[in-house]
Amino acid sequence: MKICINCGRQLFDRDNSCDKCNSKNIISEEEYNKIVEELKHTNIFTKKKLLQNQNYKCIYDRLQQPEISYPKPIILENNNYENDEEYWKRINQHTINNNTSTSQTVECPYCHSNDTKKISTTSRVISTSLFGLGSKKLGKQWHCNSCSSDF
Repeated sequence: MKICINCGRQLFDRDNSCDKCNSKNIISEEEYNKIVEELKHTNIFTKKKLLQNQNYKCIYDRLQQPEISYPKPIILENNNYENDEEYWKRINQHTINNNTSTSQTVECPYCHSNDTKKISTTSRVISTSLFGLGSKKLGKQWHCNSCSSDF
């Protein structure tokens, strides 16, 4: 890996210039780490002498930059002068926060009952292996608990 001295971007070994700042001032990662260690472990007088070199100065400036701080996430706040109970009631009435199940109920085509359950794949495989093509669960997905029919 190579590192651009001007912007600190890591580059591939085959790169001849930085694709971010278009600088040709690139050094290997080993050289960069050597310079960083030298800057960290020298006294003030030696550091001043090292910083006269442009490469050392750019790397030192990059090390002195503060970490990037990201903005805090937006949190819903009650700014409508309503008490907390009313606020949360209004929030919970919103469609996104509804906990109502939207699953469809399957109706039996014979007795029109909604008391149905899905026939499991395991049950269909066992029935087909025992009875072969004569299995009554072959091609069926639902079982009605009221009239005991499979459909």
